[in-house]
Amino acid sequence: MSTDLVRKIEYELESISSKYYKMILVCENPKGNAVKKTAESLGIPFLNISLLLSEKLKEYPNKRMAGRVHHLLSEVLRNAGSITLCLEHIEVLFDPTLKQDVIQLLQSFSRNYTLVVSWKGSYDGNRFVYAVPGHPEYYECKEFDGIVVK
Repeated sequence: MSTDLVRKIEYELESISSKYYKMILVCENPKGNAVKKTAESLGIPFLNISLLLSEKLKEYPNKRMAGRVHHLLSEVLRNAGSITLCLEHIEVLFDPTLKQDVIQLLQSFSRNYTLVVSWKGSYDGNRFVYAVPGHPEYYECKEFDGIVVK
């Protein structure tokens, strides 16, 4: 299954440069590694967003974190040194103290970067969901202008 996803990702990357938003959300199971395998196969930087962003966020008090996320994530992406990036472990972005619309945040960066993002939530063909209703990190998105690979 992972090999099929890697092939699909590679296929979509070939034609994504003409798109306004250059983002591929890869729907894979929680233990999936297609995004990591794609990064290794194509020599694309692979970023653990939770690790890299939380290191930067810990310097700020909770009430200032939400206002710093965009700037700090921009630094993380810029420091990777490539315009094509594979992102995994985006869970920190769902932290309710950060107050982010996660897909829209990542999509805003996809105008300047080609992003391949591992999505470990669910996708029903119409909406992306992370966590379950009532959970503090619950997130739902119906608006996405990128490419979905599953």
